Amino acid sequence: MTKKYTKNEHMHHLNDGATPLDPEAKKLIGDRMLKASINGQTKNAAPKHIGQWLQVTHRAAFNRDFEQHVQLHSLEKHCMS
Repeated sequence: MTKKYTKNEHMHHLNDGATPLDPEAKKLIGDRMLKASINGQTKNAAPKHIGQWLQVTHRAAFNRDFEQHVQLHSLEKHCMS
């Protein structure tokens, strides 16, 4: 049986530094990281787990990025995702 791709795996994929495919998700992450560097608080202001941050605070953008990633890489989604 083939392993199916989950939103949790996608969150970890983004946490590992992958660039999101969805333009809005890419902009949101870029803005969040820029805000942290402008404030000079790179250690505390930048979210350690950017994928989790995106999934929790901007669910629609995360879900679109998940769907685009699944489609681009011809992955099979888990039934609960």
